[in-house]
This record gives sequence, C-alpha cells and structure tokens, in this order.
Amino acid sequence: MESSDETHNKIVVMKQSFFDEGYLIPTQFQQLEMLQDSDDMNFVRDVFCLFFTDMTRQFAEIEQNLGQEIDGKQREDLIRFLHRLKGSVLSIGALKILNGVNKMIQFFEEENMEGIMDAFEQVKMENANLRVKVEPYFKLLEQVNGEVENPQSQDPK
Repeated sequence: MESSDETHNKIVVMKQSFFDEGYLIPTQFQQLEMLQDSDDMNFVRDVFCLFFTDMTRQFAEIEQNLGQEIDGKQREDLIRFLHRLKGSVLSIGALKILNGVNKMIQFFEEENMEGIMDAFEQVKMENANLRVKVEPYFKLLEQVNGEVENPQSQDPK
C-alpha cells in the first residue's frame, strides 16, 4: 500500500501531466476545482463524466449530419453542432479537442468536407485519449477521498 505522501505526489504528478501534455487548460481546470467543496468532493469528476456522456451524443449528431448532403438546413445544423461542441469542450478546457474542433470549423468555412472528416476523427481520438488520461486520476482521488471520509474502511493489505 502506498503511503499518503506517495499517493499525494502521484496525484500532483498526474494532474500536472494534463497541462504539460496539452490535454487541459490549467486555468479552466483550476476554476472547476474551485467550484468543488467538501459536500461534493467528486464535482470535477462528475463534470468530466457529464462531458464524456455529452460528447457521445454530440458525436452521433455530427456523424449523422456529415452523412448527409450538406446544403441549406444541414449546413446550418452542422455549424450549430460544431459551435455547441466547441462550447462543451471549452467548459472543461480540453485543449487538444478544442484545437481539433477549431480545425473542423475552419474546414467547414472553407467547404472542405475531407478536412472536416479528418479533423472529426482527430477530435474523437483526442476525446478518447483524454478519457484514458483523466479516469485513473479521478479514481485515485475518489480512493483518497473515500479514505478521508471513512478512515475505518481502509484495507490493511
């Protein structure tokens, strides 16, 4: 079993890696953390869970729209979906995903469907990468918070 200091250091290193590797915007993540309080120690994790759930829905909407002929209403729908996606990404400060969404919007403005499709695949990949990156962090935090809330339940292994 890791010591409390080792676990704390691991959490610090994991969190710093989000910023160093360009996954998250530090100030945005810190703002989310400031919204968390002792009544809801999983607030940031819950925001990320909602984000990933919403991404699944938004990706399906975009894929459906991209599968159609883009004209008139479909064009308006697609740009609306892209801007909604951008807003969601900004809400957690997911920098790599944001860069991909910005490319999608740029390609949309240039009417470059191949570019949009390529950028969309990149966005989906970065979303999956972010999820893989943050899930162990939140699990470790949850473990630590659980030990703090209920110190009697620690496993003596």
